[in-house]
Amino acid sequence: MPDEIIIERTKEFTESAKSLSDFISALPLSAEQNDKLVHGMVEQVELAEKAAFMQGFAIGVEYAKKDDDNTENLFS
Repeated sequence: MPDEIIIERTKEFTESAKSLSDFISALPLSAEQNDKLVHGMVEQVELAEKAAFMQGFAIGVEYAKKDDDNTENLFS
């Protein structure tokens, strides 16, 4: 079992990130301000990914608890 879960990002995510990066680079920001903004955005995305994973996992566990027949299918 891996020590971490790798979240693969979609082509759409990557394209959107590139577009946002281009927009940010055109803003009149110092290097320090740019770094702070990008760091905050990355942190927000990571927190959203973690929350979405935890919610999805919790829903899966609840689903498995409600229907014992599905438990074998889900975890085998």
